[in-house]
Amino acid sequence: MTIDITQIGSLVSSIGFPCVMCLILVYFMNISNKNLTEAISELKTAITELIAREDIYHKTKEDK
Repeated sequence: MTIDITQIGSLVSSIGFPCVMCLILVYFMNISNKNLTEAISELKTAITELIAREDIYHKTKEDK
């Protein structure tokens, strides 16, 4: 989503500066939330894989 300065100016003049800033903050919080959700998902996958490897390592070590 791209928006130029004239569109921002018209939004400010029609609905007010505080409303425009709230909308911008909500937009950036949404982007940040998506990025954090993806990062947490990747960490969850990595942790699950490490736990699986440790289980396999300990099982093979116990067999010896």
